Order: sequence, then structure tokens, then C-alpha cells
Amino acid sequence: MFLKLKKVIKNNNKYLYDIIRKCSINCYGHIRQWRLASFKSPIYYPFSYNGISFHILLDPVNGLIDHEIAWKGVYEEDTLDFYVTQLKEGQIYVDIGSNIGQHALFASRLVGDSGHVISFEPIRRLYAQQTKSIIKNSIKNITTMNVACGNFTGEAIIYLRDSNAGGSSLVPFIEEGGVTESVKVVVADSVLNDFQRIDFIKIDAEGFEYEVLQGLGDTLKRHMPRLFIEYSPEFYVNTKSGPDHNGVKLLRFLVSYGYTFINFNDNCSTIADPVLWGVKCCKEQCNLLCIPQN
Repeated sequence: MFLKLKKVIKNNNKYLYDIIRKCSINCYGHIRQWRLASFKSPIYYPFSYNGISFHILLDPVNGLIDHEIAWKGVYEEDTLDFYVTQLKEGQIYVDIGSNIGQHALFASRLVGDSGHVISFEPIRRLYAQQTKSIIKNSIKNITTMNVACGNFTGEAIIYLRDSNAGGSSLVPFIEEGGVTESVKVVVADSVLNDFQRIDFIKIDAEGFEYEVLQGLGDTLKRHMPRLFIEYSPEFYVNTKSGPDHNGVKLLRFLVSYGYTFINFNDNCSTIADPVLWGVKCCKEQCNLLCIPQN
């Protein structure tokens, strides 16, 4: 109820929203601390949002995403609201970097028994956790794969983040502890070529998005799906390739396939010049909605 009220105020009265937001930050902190105090071991959480319900396995060791769901019931509610407007019965949804599976489980309800979800998650414990949630809910329309997607087939090292398992990346970064895991990598086209339609692809690869897209060329040509991509400048800049970093290459790549871009986190504003935006304007992580011109 509070999330719905917050959204109404945000959309209709920014001044009032800012006041309420400032006043609620401290309150949120105390509530979060209180709710998480009992979250000490894995639990099947009764997820319910926007009329969709299921049980999802949460584990406190994963950090951010599991904690967010445990204390407020949902993670990235704006994205899930958007899914409700985009995903229809019978469609095929692809989740690349699906973590513990909240988005995949949610999407499986939207596309229904006549649709399907293909879920890729390279980190073994997150994949296992998602699989247990699928079994718990007796869901039959999700195919899960314990692999990363990229522009080659083989193995790679993923760099893990203890504070937020969802922030782990195939792009090297330095973090205390330096824990890594060897993961299998596939070209997504090799999996998706068996499907007669692909409608929507979400890519959350923590800086590896360009490499993922390079392995999706056939799928983009055949199906022109809508794309929902987490764009991560902090990782692209770390590739030390100057202004022509992987984020800019990603944008050029999709422009060549006829895609236009909307910044989902900036009031769904249209990006008129994607390459210029990638070079000069975008400094923070955001979600891009990529729409085929046809």
C-alpha cells in the first residue's frame, strides 16, 4: 500500500514527494534494521506484488537483493510494474543475469503456461537458490541454465562481491577478499536459436553487456526483441579504453540493428544521440529500454 501511495505522490507532486522522502529516510532505516534482525538464515518468502504471488528462497549471505525483498517485500518494483505493461500471455522472456530469480518468477506468471522464460545465472549458489524457488512453486514454464552469456564458448572467472552477490562481474575489479569462481560461458544465440519467437530480453551482466550482445546477433536479426539493459559506466570506464569504451560500443552495436533508446531511470526520456550520451552524459548506472524501430 505504501509503495503505491509513494508512486502516486511522486507522479503528481514532486515537492511533496521530496519532503516525504526526506522525512521517511530515517524511519525506513529503523524499519529495515528491525525487519532484517530476524533474517539470519534462508527462508521461503511469500512474495506478493501487483497481483502476482509466489514463494522465493532468500538467503542473507547474498546481500542487497535478498535483503531488499526480506524487508520491504519486493526488489525494483518500478521494473516489475513496467513488466506488467510489456509482457503478455504466450510471449518468450529471456533473463540474462537472473540472480535469485525474482524477475524470472514474476515474468513466468505474466507470460503464462503458453509462454516461456529462459533464465541464465552463472553463480552456482544463486542458480541453485533460483531452482529451488521454481520447484517450490511447481513452475513449469521456466528453463534455467547455470551459465554466463558472452561472445565465446568456454570458461571464465567471475569476481564475486560479498556485500551484493548481484554486483559480481566477469569484468575484473578489486575488492577486499578477492573471491572468484570459475563459470561456464555460452553464446546466447546457441540456446535461443531453437525458439520460434523471442519477445523481451533483460540483460544485467555488471559491465559485460556488450559481450553478451555480441553473442545475440542472430536473435536480434530474427526477432528484434525489446531489450531492457542495465547500463554500467563504472565497469565500462574500468576497461581503460578511453571514450570508446564498451558502453559506447554497446550503443553503436544496437544502433546498427535499428534500435532506439529510452533512459528508464530518467522519466523514460528518449536518448536522441546515444553515442554522444554514452561518451559525455551518462555517469551513473541506469536501465535502458531499447526498442526496435520496426
